Amino acid sequence: MCLVDESRRLSLSYTAENTCAILSVILYQLEVAMGKQQKPRTYYKYEFKIGNKIVHGGITEDLERRESEHQQRRVWGKGHIKQVGRKTTEGAARAWEEKKGYD
Repeated sequence: MCLVDESRRLSLSYTAENTCAILSVILYQLEVAMGKQQKPRTYYKYEFKIGNKIVHGGITEDLERRESEHQQRRVWGKGHIKQVGRKTTEGAARAWEEKKGYD
């Protein structure tokens, strides 16, 4: 069992079964304390294309929903979304969007 008392000392009970879990908790607590906990990567960067022509780009947390929204616009009609890169943090996605001029 892993407990933290009021004086913030860590009290550990080591067994082969819980050592890994305890170390994970300690590492997480250290990362949070040092401000190094990673932000969640929940944003997609995308380009909306009609044929091979990029008509729009942006960021979203739900590619399928966003593609459907774009396809409902009469101006663009039947296009498709192409994911750009991997999932990323909100800050990095917004920076990409601004750099590309999609914002």
